[in-house]
Amino acid sequence: MNYDASRPYNGLQKFLQKKHGLEFETYGMMANEIQRIRKARPDVIIILSLGGETYMLDITKEIDYIPQIVNMVNNFDLDGVDIDWEPNGSFNNLNELAFSNYYIKLIDLIRSNISKDKLISISGSSNAALSCVSVRESFCKDEETPYNTQYLSEQMGVNGELYKAATMLSTGTFVNVFNTAKDKIDLVFIQTYNLETSNPDIMLDMYLSHLYYGKKYDITVFLGFSIEQNRGGFSPDNKKLVELVSKAIHDNNHQFNRADGVGIWHLFMKEQIPNGSYDLDGFVDNAWSHLNPGIKSPIDIVSTPNPDDCSTIDEYVQGVVIPNLGVYVKHNDAIWVTRSYSTRAPGVDRYEWNLVKVCYEKTCNNEAAHYYNVDYPTGTKVIWKGEAFAIKQWHGGPPEGSNLGSYEKLDESSCPGLAEWNIKHPHKPIEVEVPYEQERDG
Repeated sequence: MNYDASRPYNGLQKFLQKKHGLEFETYGMMANEIQRIRKARPDVIIILSLGGETYMLDITKEIDYIPQIVNMVNNFDLDGVDIDWEPNGSFNNLNELAFSNYYIKLIDLIRSNISKDKLISISGSSNAALSCVSVRESFCKDEETPYNTQYLSEQMGVNGELYKAATMLSTGTFVNVFNTAKDKIDLVFIQTYNLETSNPDIMLDMYLSHLYYGKKYDITVFLGFSIEQNRGGFSPDNKKLVELVSKAIHDNNHQFNRADGVGIWHLFMKEQIPNGSYDLDGFVDNAWSHLNPGIKSPIDIVSTPNPDDCSTIDEYVQGVVIPNLGVYVKHNDAIWVTRSYSTRAPGVDRYEWNLVKVCYEKTCNNEAAHYYNVDYPTGTKVIWKGEAFAIKQWHGGPPEGSNLGSYEKLDESSCPGLAEWNIKHPHKPIEVEVPYEQERDG
């Protein structure tokens, strides 16, 4: 599956933007960000989020895109998939049996098509997701399942705020999903900021109600805060609340050998509203210090590329867009540096990259290596199809055809050991750009 690094998700490939709400404008931007995170924090888990407010309402179409979803997870070295059902900005419909069964079918298909080490996460709307208040579907009346009309009744009877939080339009949206697809789910992200309540203290009850499910079926639970203000009163700036919840999660993790945590939603708002009143770093530091007391928070790995040492240079990632001058990459057994805005692989466009050095031994008394598609200075010696040449003047390509006049062929005495070198280092053809074939909606 090929990806055009510079084109946006548009045109015939509508399933990526219109139906899944991806936040990146191009494949190259996504590849850039993944590469940056992988390099700085190899311990970080990166998953592909499907859904959000742009999620499709047609429950017959998503299944068609399972191969594309799986390919994206594999091709971009992602750790799994998060499914966030919110068509038109709401979790409505998942408390209806037909939509719920479709969602379960989607989970089953993704699970059966990705490798076992890949994760599946689902995002649910607050405490209401596990409540059967006002839900009349059969799955809420099944007394043999963990979640039914009786679940949380005792808690809600003594906690009016918890009851209020369970009577949203999204009530019951995860009851059938949790009861049926429990063996396929690894992570649950609870969108607590969707609660219709004013008392933030019930956020702890929210975690404990999901913890019951998490312990029973070995599912990791993340309690989600929103960076937006006035979302149900659960602000990441509420230090006491963050401390209360984080301590409770830490204690249960320690007692039951779990890895639950907290999440933050809407990170891109920090860039969109740089003068916002929220303190993202403060939230992270506060949550970390109580989730992991006595342990320093991880920091990014900083590596300095040495253009003389091939082992210090990162491999070029196909599809990456590099907008900066002077960026080093390793590709095709050589080190390259950008000379301009780069959208193609080194060796495809000679005006985007300069060749710094090769990562293998040279021949011709250590003066010649394979020909690459770059602007060589006059006098440079190159090997093309097993023969040695010296560049006499500006050249438009390798020493053949109309470009042959720009080269001087060297005799064997100028390159002792060339035959043996050719065996060890076979001919490298000119790299060409693979034609981009845009996918079509089914």
